Amino acid sequence: MIDSPILPGIVRKNDRKIVMVVLGGIGSAPDPVLGRTALEAARVPNLDHIARQSSGGLVIPVAPGISPGSATGNLALLGYDPLTYLFGRGALEALGAGLAVEAGDIAVRGNLAMVDGKGVVTDRRADGIPTAAAAPLVEKLKTIKVKGVEVEVAQSAGHRFVLRLRGNGLSAEVTDTDPLEVGLPVITSSATGTNGALTATLINDFTAQANALLSDEPVANAVLLRGATGKPDLKSFNESYQLSAAGISSFPLHLGIAAATGMAVYPVEDTFAAHLAAVREHWDEHDFFWIHYQEPTSTAGVGDFNEKRRALEKVDVHVRELLDLNPDVLVVAGDMANPTGHDGHSWHAVPFVIRSAGTLGDSGVERFNERDLRAGSLGQFEAKHAMMLTLAHAGKLRQFGA
Repeated sequence: MIDSPILPGIVRKNDRKIVMVVLGGIGSAPDPVLGRTALEAARVPNLDHIARQSSGGLVIPVAPGISPGSATGNLALLGYDPLTYLFGRGALEALGAGLAVEAGDIAVRGNLAMVDGKGVVTDRRADGIPTAAAAPLVEKLKTIKVKGVEVEVAQSAGHRFVLRLRGNGLSAEVTDTDPLEVGLPVITSSATGTNGALTATLINDFTAQANALLSDEPVANAVLLRGATGKPDLKSFNESYQLSAAGISSFPLHLGIAAATGMAVYPVEDTFAAHLAAVREHWDEHDFFWIHYQEPTSTAGVGDFNEKRRALEKVDVHVRELLDLNPDVLVVAGDMANPTGHDGHSWHAVPFVIRSAGTLGDSGVERFNERDLRAGSLGQFEAKHAMMLTLAHAGKLRQFGA
């Protein structure tokens, strides 16, 4: 873990290369009708091949029974204890969308959404509006002025955008306006602490203006805000682990994680081939590559078992190219479980395999899926320990103790 008291005394540099591939939302639970997970049903021969050559198991993103957010699951895999580093997602999304977040700023995630005439939410994600179609709506939001603060709006992906407030006396101690369910009214933001009253007022002002601007739009006539946070205070990934790390993703949240942890940030298009091309392009510049690929999560969000299965099979076509890179250590993992038929993320443990010269397929598993890997040599462990295992396989940790 990045906060381990023994880490500074045992970590060391060498020239070995590490590639960590995180497949968003890859984990699942058995479909209630079919009795299998999407990974079990999918034909993924390349992932299976890697699993047979690896040590493997399942990681618990936070703790048993706790469903992780996307940022939480990924930060845990990078060694940031999710119970220590607690903050909203707004600033990470802002960084990934290209907005600077300075001390004193507040950043908030936004959804384009639909509400009825009484302000009750009928669609939290604007019917899956694509990024290109959302762009002119976000441009409208950029015209909003709120007295007493500087307002900056940036587009994220699909229905998402980011709001950054800059001024004096701001605080993240505010409630969300997003009720998180359809059929409930938009919430009026309020203070959750002694310093939050001003920020809540500003958020409500922005919301009122945004909803007025969008009132005639057929797909998204309102905004929902959540995850207010200030500048992230994360220890440097590179300094802590003595690495030169690169973060590669097409998704603003994960680009924000890379930026907040001090990695070099490489935005790419949303194909797995584009992610791998970025690794090849920057291969000589870094010794650690964190690749986050979002598609399994994106397709699973609609709760369609076959769509998730197809997404996994599509990813697998390119996975063999990871071996062509010939990294000294290759990690393939999920950041969270996103089961079909389940409302959002879940607490289920997710696949994790690590391949290096020292593994030689010691897990004894044949397939890359939840059921096989449950019997793998690594068993089940908390995701916050994944980086220490990874460093050890790369020979980047000295002996501890006499």
